Amino acid sequence: MPENNLSFKNIWSVAYPPLCYIALQFITSIGVSALFSYLEIFNIGRNMNSADVAGISLIVSTVFSLGVFVPLFLMVNGVPVRSIFSEKVRFADFVTISLFSLGLNLIIIVIVVYYSPYVQSYKSVSAFFTSLNIIIRIISTCFLIPIVEEICFRGIVFNRLQRFTPFWLAIFLQSVIFALFHFNALQSFYTFFAGFFFAFLYWKYGNIWASILSHIMFNLSNLIFSRIFGSLSIEINDFFWNVILITGFLLVTLTFLIILKHDNSTRLKEMPDAGND
Repeated sequence: MPENNLSFKNIWSVAYPPLCYIALQFITSIGVSALFSYLEIFNIGRNMNSADVAGISLIVSTVFSLGVFVPLFLMVNGVPVRSIFSEKVRFADFVTISLFSLGLNLIIIVIVVYYSPYVQSYKSVSAFFTSLNIIIRIISTCFLIPIVEEICFRGIVFNRLQRFTPFWLAIFLQSVIFALFHFNALQSFYTFFAGFFFAFLYWKYGNIWASILSHIMFNLSNLIFSRIFGSLSIEINDFFWNVILITGFLLVTLTFLIILKHDNSTRLKEMPDAGND
């Protein structure tokens, strides 16, 4: 049961992991940029453009973040290192989670197509990721970032929120924090719902790999859909976008009903008391 104690210690225990993540990204970006500027003096890396440097910085900051958040996740949950590698997701669950993430992205691609022209900050973020080398983009946004963000926001923030707030409020609050972390209105709007479902999957399956898998498939399908549909305008055919939207809703609804039936009696053990930190 949550202790219902909104002390500074509890609030800070939720706030500092995302702040740490932001700080690591900022510091790494400055460090990598400075390193390549220094190397250019010796004609090393002169052919690399700013997008390549930004992509390398993204990967380095994410790897550093893994080094911080994995030990913190283990400490928060009081589980041994081997537990991360012993947890498994059944093939049937893999298919269900993948189809759920696919459906969620079909809904989001329609929202993005219709509303992204009105959100300048989203266009800037989209342009940045589009400028990245495709290999760097796949490694960073489709694999490394989902792992780090799930460990940070679900494995740490969500679990800590459950110590002093009711379950559904914990899901809601971590979704808000996850949404605000993305710093632009449109992306924050849909990442709020994505974060809600990622947390629910984590709780329902009792396995951080379930939410990591969903996040990976979410980002991977987003990359694929953006390359397929990105050049299509809303004027091509409203019927086309309606079919995409309805297909997404059907996939999400059907797979979510299957997820609801999953037996979570073996989910992660209850969190240790807040005083055990």
